Amino acid sequence: MLVLSVVLAHGANARIARLITDDDITESLRNKVIKRLGYNHLISRWVQCPWCAGWWTAAPVTAIAWFPIMGTGFWWVSGLAFWSVAHAAGRLNHNHEPTRK
Repeated sequence: MLVLSVVLAHGANARIARLITDDDITESLRNKVIKRLGYNHLISRWVQCPWCAGWWTAAPVTAIAWFPIMGTGFWWVSGLAFWSVAHAAGRLNHNHEPTRK
């Protein structure tokens, strides 16, 4: 069960980060954020950077994947899982070209 959770969390986090940063369906939202806050604002950079988005989306994905499985006896695993999921999302998304035309 733990291995399945790891694999699913990695894939889910990478997909969520890519949805935020590269997919056409969220392009208008990204453009609005950039227009309102400016190109170099922290949030504007976050919605453009798959590595950065993967880091921030890893926290909720890790919580969803690990807490129900591990319970309170293995609290330390959730911290390790967070770092692992964040890294995997960054690596998976970093190698992809943006889908924008």
